[in-house]
Amino acid sequence: MREQILAELMKSRTRWLPYVLLAVLLLGAGVQVWLFGYTMWWSLRNEADPQLRSDLPELIRGFALPWALPALLDAGQFWGSMIVGVFIASGIATEYNWGTARQAISRGQSRNQWLTMKLLGLALFCAILLLAALAFGVVSMLWTSSLAGYAITLDPPGAAHMTVFDVAIVILRAGFGVLPYALLAFAITVIGRSTALGSTGIILFVIIEGTLNSIFGALGGTWADIRTFSIEHNVSSLLAANRVDDGQYLSIAFRESPRASELPDPWVAFFVLCAWCVALLVVTYYVFNRRDLRLGTGE
Repeated sequence: MREQILAELMKSRTRWLPYVLLAVLLLGAGVQVWLFGYTMWWSLRNEADPQLRSDLPELIRGFALPWALPALLDAGQFWGSMIVGVFIASGIATEYNWGTARQAISRGQSRNQWLTMKLLGLALFCAILLLAALAFGVVSMLWTSSLAGYAITLDPPGAAHMTVFDVAIVILRAGFGVLPYALLAFAITVIGRSTALGSTGIILFVIIEGTLNSIFGALGGTWADIRTFSIEHNVSSLLAANRVDDGQYLSIAFRESPRASELPDPWVAFFVLCAWCVALLVVTYYVFNRRDLRLGTGE
């Protein structure tokens, strides 16, 4: 098992796509911290208009630790879900195109084993990409916090004390928010056997789901209750639980950022997302075990 996962990591490392996607993640982290955070704060700090200067306390949540960590993770979960989906779609569809899935299974490897090793290898590589982007964002926030003269502490004034364990939980919540979308891209690609279908499908799903949830929330009543079963609404609950305080957060994620009081309980959200993950895995493995492993369309 270990050798198979290492082989998957080696295979992913030799392709050009992961490095392009990593560059996009790093760019996004830089935009979140430097442009949405520090640059906006810098442009207003000497502003004479008191109305504009009143926004300064909100802007530190874009670049100063620990306030900015939830905003960085919120943006990372949104864009990371689509980028991870694209990478997984490419990795799975490539196996169909090259015929390696069929060859591996014809040599005696079970279908379930092959698909599980492929999923674990891709998941581990995606985790490395996301953590690398997170590390870049955190280093950027250490720099911008120092430039702005804010003390780097886990016990900020006006907010609850945080520990290293709390920081780990915050990161795990955001990471878990990526998982259902990754498995959705996995399911679409396994079923459709196409990079284009998997990549386009996950991107459209994220955009359409967020748009529909906004509409349903505005309609209220039963329409608003429908959001309880959506991935995005429950992911938002986990991300809202990450907030250091109750202030407004600037994020480059193209979606609303409701407060925790407007969202399901984080534990309820966790179990709903687990149900999504299990359902997607069951469908994916069922289809894969029952179909002929002919070559896919690829694009």
